[in-house]
Amino acid sequence: MGDIAFQNFETVEFSTVCFAPGTLIKTPSGAKKVETLKPGDYVATLDHGFQEIRWIQKDEEAIDGENSYPILINAGAVGVNLPETDLVVSSQHRILVGEAGQLEHIFKQPSLVPAKGLITLPGIREMRGKKRVDWWHFALDCHEVVEANGAQAESLLIGKMVLNALDASERIYLHSIFGFIEGDDVALNGPPARELLGAGKAKRRIKLAKKLKDCEELMESGEGYKKVANALPGQILKADFPKVVMQRHSL
Repeated sequence: MGDIAFQNFETVEFSTVCFAPGTLIKTPSGAKKVETLKPGDYVATLDHGFQEIRWIQKDEEAIDGENSYPILINAGAVGVNLPETDLVVSSQHRILVGEAGQLEHIFKQPSLVPAKGLITLPGIREMRGKKRVDWWHFALDCHEVVEANGAQAESLLIGKMVLNALDASERIYLHSIFGFIEGDDVALNGPPARELLGAGKAKRRIKLAKKLKDCEELMESGEGYKKVANALPGQILKADFPKVVMQRHSL
């Protein structure tokens, strides 16, 4: 996809993105549970075929705040049979949207969105009953889009926040693989595979898409059109109405 500049992003958080145990990752020999993978294994990527896992780690995390709740993405929540089975990821784990049949009716450009930015959609929610969770994450030579339970999601992007969460020996090991970085806005294995869209902006786009859908339903009846048109200034034609809504709720 080429280099992608970070300065245009709303909020870029290089936090650890994780899969729950049992998540099926596509490999050359079929789907395998993430906890059975190891460095040297290959996984399927959307852009560059099969790529080697360079580093993989398990973390046990206490659920202690709003941003630490696991996110459950029900089967079919982001597209037709996508994911194929329920997918559980960490709140910051980014899901591909606007491409590969995933939420293309809402997001018109390919982006990676934190799972917590999608929780206003049907079939996607926080798992607030959890107290602790085991997480798995893996890094490839580059940041990639991989297949998890049939859906497209990111591999680990190793930025400063990820490095700061590791102990000294783990940081040294990662530097031995990926080298060193300077600055807070770059990653060891960057650039990002797609534009990174903040959770807040994603929620606003979802809200706008719902408004437009509601307007389309109102336009199906003449009475509905009159009610909406009377609420807006000037004379508005039915054909122009979606444009007006876009302008009034522009991002």
